[in-house]
Amino acid sequence: MAKPILFEPVASPYLVPFDGSFKIKKTQTDPDEHDGKEANAEALAKSVEKLAKLQGKLYANDRYSVLLIFQALDAAGKD
Repeated sequence: MAKPILFEPVASPYLVPFDGSFKIKKTQTDPDEHDGKEANAEALAKSVEKLAKLQGKLYANDRYSVLLIFQALDAAGKD
């Protein structure tokens, strides 16, 4: 019997592999595109909306919670 999939990673250019093969030296750390503040604000709003819908599904089941981890340098506005 196959184990159920408990976690499905989201599509992201910043997602690193789970197998430990990620090497920062071999990775581009600066994004190619610089869309600007408006495009970034729109993308953030869409992501927040999607996250709210997913959290609503979890809340409806009254079984799981969502843990968000923000990583950034000090004074990066993580609050």
